[in-house]
Amino acid sequence: MKRMSYVEEFKIGVPVPRSVWMEMWNKCLQKAQEIKTVTLNGKPYRRLRWHYDWTEEKDLPEICHDCHAKKGQLHVPGCDVERCPRCGGQLISCSCKKTGAWTTFIVPQDLGFSIQE
Repeated sequence: MKRMSYVEEFKIGVPVPRSVWMEMWNKCLQKAQEIKTVTLNGKPYRRLRWHYDWTEEKDLPEICHDCHAKKGQLHVPGCDVERCPRCGGQLISCSCKKTGAWTTFIVPQDLGFSIQE
């Protein structure tokens, strides 16, 4: 019987090795850099980058604690740290109506990752 790929296991809830997960997440973070805007209340806004969305904070870590975006990178859509460029609130929970690519972002298991042990 053929062994399931890590992606197939991930889809059904089987834990994958940390190194495999990090490789998958890095692809996700890379893909997130292509989504430059978020549509809010029918109008496109440029997404805010890690460190540049927290102008009032001076002692931020170089890497976002939630999605691992590095300074200057865009957050992975759904990151709880990303700020809304329209209202300044937390993007995932603000009351601005979100549409477009940000809302349909590809999750890691759909990125074509097919490593086999």
